[in-house]
Amino acid sequence: MSTWHHLIADLKLLWETGVKTYDAYMKEYFNLRAILLWTINEFPAYGNLSGFVTKGYYACPICSENTCSQWLPNSKKVCFLGHRRFLPLQHPLRKRKKYFNNQQEDGVIKQPLSGEEIYDYLTGFETSGEKNVCESVYGTLLNLPGKTKDGLRARQDLEVMGIKLELQTQPRGNRTWLPPACYTLNTTEKHQFYETLSTIKVPNRYCSNFKNLVSDDVSKMNGLKSNDCHVLMQQLLPFAIKGVLHVKVRKTIIEEALEFFSDYLKNMKSIGNPHERVDERIRTGKPLSRGTVEGVDAKLLDEAHLYVLRNTADVELQHMLELNDHNPRASRNSKWLQTQRSRTFISWLKTKVDTHFANGEDICESVRWLAKGPSFAVKKYSGFAINEYRFHTTSRDESRTTQCSGVSLVAHVMQIASAKYSNPMYGAVTYYGRIQEIWDLDYRIFTVPVFMCDWVDSRGIKKDDFGFTVVNFARLDHQSERLLVI
Repeated sequence: MSTWHHLIADLKLLWETGVKTYDAYMKEYFNLRAILLWTINEFPAYGNLSGFVTKGYYACPICSENTCSQWLPNSKKVCFLGHRRFLPLQHPLRKRKKYFNNQQEDGVIKQPLSGEEIYDYLTGFETSGEKNVCESVYGTLLNLPGKTKDGLRARQDLEVMGIKLELQTQPRGNRTWLPPACYTLNTTEKHQFYETLSTIKVPNRYCSNFKNLVSDDVSKMNGLKSNDCHVLMQQLLPFAIKGVLHVKVRKTIIEEALEFFSDYLKNMKSIGNPHERVDERIRTGKPLSRGTVEGVDAKLLDEAHLYVLRNTADVELQHMLELNDHNPRASRNSKWLQTQRSRTFISWLKTKVDTHFANGEDICESVRWLAKGPSFAVKKYSGFAINEYRFHTTSRDESRTTQCSGVSLVAHVMQIASAKYSNPMYGAVTYYGRIQEIWDLDYRIFTVPVFMCDWVDSRGIKKDDFGFTVVNFARLDHQSERLLVI
């Protein structure tokens, strides 16, 4: 790997600065600049050179997150399907089910990213230095040969400097013993460190599965990509060492790591999904599982419909103004106004739209169908992709090594100091929850995905000593609305 780093350094020097070179024909020196245009290599080497993960569910560098893959539980490997997507839309093989996966192929291929799109995607990422620092930190903690910065030579330097007598080398027969430092993990602590990393669930494609990067005898940790080091140092390390080091040692390591990366990465993009969210409210989205059509409780369906209206229709302000005009005295009570809005908005919108339509007035088609309300037959899914994000139900996540059921929401809500106050204050509150069900409400000409969530009570949310938000999902708020529209 050191040879690879030297090669990169030489290539950057050749392109950015150049080197002084002698021209034997002209008998003079000139500044030579060069660039590596392409390489010829097999697929695994392609992954090593580019940093792209060429194995697992998203192994195709062209299809990326749209790779059609499936895990074979008996063969213990991933197979890749969906090749019929590359055929013309009217090709007869698209309709042949039994010859393939018993499904008709309706999908189409996505255009590969252009050079400009790839450049924009990667702008701001400079993680080679971060990767080196990360390897030094966990290599020293785990005392990994070749990666630790606390080896024999470092201890001999302590002897030369005459400091840290308790850490200086000690002869043991024909061998030299290095006393363990306060930051060195023993075998039991290493197992606990690796166990913590291997059981942490993160969203799809957030980072590699650390369980696959650790050797069976926990003697080494190999194959970490730059993004893995980024995630480890910024988010996972504080939890991995929480129970294995003395509190003062742990606090020093975490503070130094966070301070370094806050300075080093202050102009870089945050980890996770780098795509910008799509600014649209009503869209079909993409189910990630087969749906089941079920009848739901009418009251709960009305709640879901009301939540959709509040987040999609641009007519709620008019409803609030009419409530104020018709009830000037009562509308001074914000709590009463909020209750009336929730109780009457659905019927008010339907009446308003029907009246305008009967009078021949122009009405936005989406608003007209929203006013009619959703179908009583609701399609439910265990997974859904929308606005460039993937969402799963908790039941789907239970059998997976990743999790996409966690959600957070910043909402402007009423905050009541006590029962004596009838005019509450409005403020921004962050809610944390998990998705229990995914509904796709059918409004005839479009559908709207709605998530049924369990939200955590405010008493189950706190900040730890390092500013991380800790959420206790055992403390649920049973009075909050369970709905969420993405």
